Amino acid sequence: MQGHADVREFLAHTWRAIPDLRFQLREGPYLHPTDRKAAFWWDGDGTHTTGKRLEFDGVDLHEYRDGRVARLRIVFDMPS
Repeated sequence: MQGHADVREFLAHTWRAIPDLRFQLREGPYLHPTDRKAAFWWDGDGTHTTGKRLEFDGVDLHEYRDGRVARLRIVFDMPS
């Protein structure tokens, strides 16, 4: 995704599909000692509109510029 509009579209789609989606911080933030970077480990869960329960964990990797998130990478694992 590039830019706010792409993120908004993705989130709107996600919230429609999993209306009770929630996240909980597991660990972090972990701050890079010299660069403007941080990492967060989290758990997520919710119920898809099909009724299937979802549980997953993931990591957000943030890069900051001018006091704002300039790049965000999200990696997550959903057990089958």
